[in-house]
Amino acid sequence: AGGAVLVVRRAASAAAGTSRPVAFLSTGASAGVPRISLATGTLGKAVVQGRRPDSGALATVTSSTSVAATAVQLQAAVLDVAGGKLHEYVNGLKVGQASLGTSGVTSSVGASKALRIGSTGAAGEKPFGGDIAEVIVLNGPLTECQRKMLEGYLAHRWGFASSLPASHPYRTAAPDTSNACE
Repeated sequence: AGGAVLVVRRAASAAAGTSRPVAFLSTGASAGVPRISLATGTLGKAVVQGRRPDSGALATVTSSTSVAATAVQLQAAVLDVAGGKLHEYVNGLKVGQASLGTSGVTSSVGASKALRIGSTGAAGEKPFGGDIAEVIVLNGPLTECQRKMLEGYLAHRWGFASSLPASHPYRTAAPDTSNACE
């Protein structure tokens, strides 16, 4: 079990301040789908959070570097429940991972199932400021090959393939059905 959320976004500013939600997947207390959220943090750093479907323990990963406010960015959160890890990728480069809490804990997520784009819906929250071009949400495990194909697809579709790492298999050409994952 697990899931992933990939977002192509461009923040309006990289000013210091509170976290601004980009995509927020709420599961509710009894849902079988893990909660995953992506946000811009202080000075444009990418932040992802996630938890097991049956755990109140929240894991957080924050990128160490900021991205220019006007730059298009692909932010991805991959929740690997079986492996007990939350992974964060920015423009196809892994920026970190965190261990998920242990299972068997009553979830503290009380909201009903919802996907919110640009906000969590919490009172007084500062919503995401900027453009969100595309969001892909996957319920279930995501292989490395599948993640890279999605990154390549999004990077070529939105014109920032040159921002992928030089070693990325889809930096120079978009994926197609002839090189699909098996």
